[in-house]
Amino acid sequence: MINLLCFAFTLLATVNSQGAKCPIDFMQFGESCYHIFATPKLTWWDAMSFCGMYGFGEGTLATVESAEEQLFLERELKSKYPPGSGQEDFWLGAYDLVHEGSWVWVKKNEYVQGGYEHWGQGQPSGGTGESCLGLYDGLNYMWNDAPCGRPEGFICEVPFEGRSSEVIG
Repeated sequence: MINLLCFAFTLLATVNSQGAKCPIDFMQFGESCYHIFATPKLTWWDAMSFCGMYGFGEGTLATVESAEEQLFLERELKSKYPPGSGQEDFWLGAYDLVHEGSWVWVKKNEYVQGGYEHWGQGQPSGGTGESCLGLYDGLNYMWNDAPCGRPEGFICEVPFEGRSSEVIG
């Protein structure tokens, strides 16, 4: 785990030579920067903590707020991890742990219901055993509820900003 933290810190603390406003290896879309992590596979809680190391502590698991953002993430996932490739869920930043069926975006502390939603057919389906949100390859990277303790890939999101960090050392 220490090597993993060192790797993440190196990415966080390195300035891109083109003056990019996203952390290295993150992709910009709209007002955010994203990185898809197929490895390490982490539980939902560990993935949330891992994402928090980016963007000057503002990183979280991704929040999908529009059809355009969903399509962006789907295109990226399908190009890197086509459905059936063996990579299943990629964690997003919502859960229904507090009240079954009431999905909440962690970053915004807002209900998913009433905003943009993109559930796969028959989802969410897991009841209290599946309380964390993922993009699932078996559903063409539509939304799926899954067990929070299952290690999976994940998508981190940080704000797109004009400030950059210096290499610390």
